[in-house]
Amino acid sequence: MNPRKLEILSAMVQRFISDILEKEISDPRLRGASVNRVVLSSDGSSARVFYSLIGSEEDERQCREAMASALPFMRRRLAAYLETRTVPVLQFVYDSSIRDGELVLSAIRKLGRDTTPD
Repeated sequence: MNPRKLEILSAMVQRFISDILEKEISDPRLRGASVNRVVLSSDGSSARVFYSLIGSEEDERQCREAMASALPFMRRRLAAYLETRTVPVLQFVYDSSIRDGELVLSAIRKLGRDTTPD
């Protein structure tokens, strides 16, 4: 598939999955989950959906379970939104980059407090 078409389709999938999570799924385990990016295979047949959640490890585990149980519903709803012959097979991947960034920022803040000017 044309790289430009893949980019457009990826953005559409991200937007639609975000909308579905926000407006159509009422599972409390998915509250606060956000879709960071979507990576499509070269033929558009599969999509890795990277999501993040601010919360504890237990919240992440519950969110992962909820994503897995909501997967068939999200794929059906995505099929209704997309105007393509095939709907990509979705795979949800937890993206820890936000948590990693928070750890780095807290370490920097701690270093700033620990160093006292002479």
